[in-house]
Amino acid sequence: MSLDMCACRAKLSREAVSVDMKAETYKYLCCSMKVARASVPTTFDELLGDLVLPPALTTVRVNTTKRSREEVVISLDHILSSQYSQKSRSKPPILPHPLLNDVIFIPNCGPMDLCQFEKKVVVDMQCGLAVLRGADVFVPGVMGAPKDLCIGDKVSVYADVEGKCRRGLTTEYCGKSYFIGNGHAEVSRLQLFGSNSATSGIAILMTGPLYVAPCLNSVLSDVIYVQNLPSIVVSHVLDPQPGDIVLDMCAAPGGKTTHIAALIQNKGCIVALDKNLRKIKKLRDNIQLQSVSSAHCFAFDATKALATEEREFNAMDPGPPPYPAECFDRVLLDPPCSALGQRPQLVCRLSVKDVKSYPVYQRKLLTQFNLGRLSMTLSYLHRPLDY
Repeated sequence: MSLDMCACRAKLSREAVSVDMKAETYKYLCCSMKVARASVPTTFDELLGDLVLPPALTTVRVNTTKRSREEVVISLDHILSSQYSQKSRSKPPILPHPLLNDVIFIPNCGPMDLCQFEKKVVVDMQCGLAVLRGADVFVPGVMGAPKDLCIGDKVSVYADVEGKCRRGLTTEYCGKSYFIGNGHAEVSRLQLFGSNSATSGIAILMTGPLYVAPCLNSVLSDVIYVQNLPSIVVSHVLDPQPGDIVLDMCAAPGGKTTHIAALIQNKGCIVALDKNLRKIKKLRDNIQLQSVSSAHCFAFDATKALATEEREFNAMDPGPPPYPAECFDRVLLDPPCSALGQRPQLVCRLSVKDVKSYPVYQRKLLTQFNLGRLSMTLSYLHRPLDY
């Protein structure tokens, strides 16, 4: 063991780490799930511990309007062979889903038994979560680094759980942090925080991540979409057909909208709504990236999408909402939620008031389903931790 390593090996145990959460929110969710800590003291705690862990599989959806799944598997195999060999690791298999012909799985592994180095780099929470899903550390995510950090240094990387680390920190961070792995510095401290500092690019190449997963950022981005399996299944359940008129009520960032477009082979009409202007931009970017020609995007609150007065609806050019009743063949609703079930997750900053607000808004969205025809298909993606 080299001299710049700590004396003892550090291996994170799932018992020692769980989602950092406000006490009042923890208590409320325990009660909502009908879990009494006095009689079943570990059930909810175990759930929070599981949420810290990344998924066992990276799930990828293939845009089958552009390339077949078999072609994508061949391309990914070459890309991952190069990616994993760079980090001296064996490439994982690429597994086709047995029932869904547009889905592939790539196994992840971890936690790895790692040593921790003397030099420590602190990254923000968003960067830390990305690393746990297979990414390297990019320059914008670095918050703190040693004064003597040089290119090629071996470092241990920690995610700032509390969000209190000031950018440019030189001393050891004393706030709550989570070890996410080891890597090699691709830039010096001067390049990170100096007067002519870099603004992009890889800062730390994660040669020894705590969890090993494929890095698919910007990889075949026009033909694949990294997406959780339930979000893929819900579009298959909707079963849109070519020529259908489909409403996606809360569409951003566009995973399900682009999937619906692929399922209808871009033959039909998709109206994609989202009330968040910033998210609408991401939705439009993904639609353009995936070459979707059948979608019409509008920044609009879907709780007001049903017209109160008579008006015409043209499926070829639907225009902005509101819309008349019974004009859509299929409606998909993935409403805003706490996202507490998203993995990995190190911290939950929601208050009880925040958590209680989601079901109220979800019920308002459900009042708009006269937008669908009497024979329509409705897919509603519900998060079990919102009550």
